[in-house]
Amino acid sequence: MLKSDEILEKLEPDSKDVFVEGLIDMYINRSDEMKNVCLADFASLYNISKKKTGYTEIIENSDNEDIIDDEINDKNTALKMKDEKGMRKDFILTPEEKQLKKQRLEENRRLSSAVINNNIKSENIIEPITINQNNALLDNTRSHSSTFLTEADRSCLSHIQNAYFSASQSTPSASSVISLELASDKMSTFMNTIDIQNFIAIKLINFLREIPEFAQLDDDDRLILVKYNLTLLFVIRYSLNFDSAREIFYDVDTGEPVSPSEEAFAQYCKSLFILCYGYEFNRIAMSIFHALTSIVNKDPIITQLLMLIMIFSKGLSANDDQEPLLNDEKRVFYAQSKYTDLLFRYLMEQSSFEVVIIKMTHIIQQLLKIQKISRDFRQYIKSNVDLTHVNPLMKSLLHLT
Repeated sequence: MLKSDEILEKLEPDSKDVFVEGLIDMYINRSDEMKNVCLADFASLYNISKKKTGYTEIIENSDNEDIIDDEINDKNTALKMKDEKGMRKDFILTPEEKQLKKQRLEENRRLSSAVINNNIKSENIIEPITINQNNALLDNTRSHSSTFLTEADRSCLSHIQNAYFSASQSTPSASSVISLELASDKMSTFMNTIDIQNFIAIKLINFLREIPEFAQLDDDDRLILVKYNLTLLFVIRYSLNFDSAREIFYDVDTGEPVSPSEEAFAQYCKSLFILCYGYEFNRIAMSIFHALTSIVNKDPIITQLLMLIMIFSKGLSANDDQEPLLNDEKRVFYAQSKYTDLLFRYLMEQSSFEVVIIKMTHIIQQLLKIQKISRDFRQYIKSNVDLTHVNPLMKSLLHLT
């Protein structure tokens, strides 16, 4: 596509005035919108030729608007030019030259019209092209997002879900065993709250046994990780089935609708917790559950991956006791890194990078709060509970021995 200045350069010297005259004629007969396009061409031609055409002059008025002063119709100016320069013979045209000039004028009008139409057409297609390019970029981004998880990753996630479901089914729920009758004394009430945690601990241990990275550790390392980290997993598990409106959590893992008996047991547990540990402790715990619920968003995969990351995090409990060293720290660190990376890429499948970073930061914040509330819980149990009544598993997990 040739622009007006390019066309002017290709014309013969005696045709340039004719071409410019054609542009002027087009300007006069165009609408205001098209005049702006023509004026751009006039400015370009003026900068190249550095002279006035003798037919028109582009000037700028006080309102900064370009106007055309048609000197050919100004008789006084024409007479003045004649007096100053005299009548040149080369300005006198024969009929044949006039006809040739007319043909050139028509041709130049046609070329100028083609330039303007092409410019307008180009402007009209810029936006659709940009939109198409943006759509293509979005499609490529979506296509790329599907590569965050490999087939091996999806197989691993499927195995984790099956292991969690199998462990949940292998152990009866606390609601099916513990009576809803009020205990005869406060110590018995304390024991009921601890026994409820005992059922959860057994389910989580059975779940961990099905995880290859955990099963490959030696007995000592498995014991250390469970003893010091398992109770912190309780809070994460509760967040999956937490009713934020009523501030109760259900002892269910199947995703099925809550039965009336499970509803009653959830209310019973809430009452026991407040009775034994007080409203202030309950308020702190509920704030953590609310925050975790917004992060997990009822997604069991996020919950299960978080629990695996936590169990393989040496020193997570921040216990006052001297925690023993692991025999194979590298294997444990590898497992923690694997599931942290898997959680990150799983979240990337659902959200943008910025959202995932914010979510991971919030997870770390809540883990620090879980550390503190777990330590306070253990200290409270030591100070208020007769340890002879605590079952051996929970006595070990709460470091009461």
